[in-house]
Amino acid sequence: MSKDRAKYFEGVTPTGFRYSVERDVVDDMELIDLLADLEDGSISALPKILLKLLGKKQKEDLYQHCLDKESGRVPSSQVMEEVKAILTDPNLKKS
Repeated sequence: MSKDRAKYFEGVTPTGFRYSVERDVVDDMELIDLLADLEDGSISALPKILLKLLGKKQKEDLYQHCLDKESGRVPSSQVMEEVKAILTDPNLKKS
């Protein structure tokens, strides 16, 4: 996952999901709009947030990470916890 460190921030959530996000993501107004939509109860904003934050490949990786092998489903609550962990990482805000 090693990318240009000047442009990307890398981290690991408490459950072990490794991610890389562009450092400028916290200053993306479209992402902020989507987060506001999610806060207002629009769960349909979550997939768009994931694409903005992680991109297509990492979104798929996150789903695989959160997959409940017993049911074969990806719990949205688990995905939301992962997103929260990424967005509240204090190192992301320092970048």
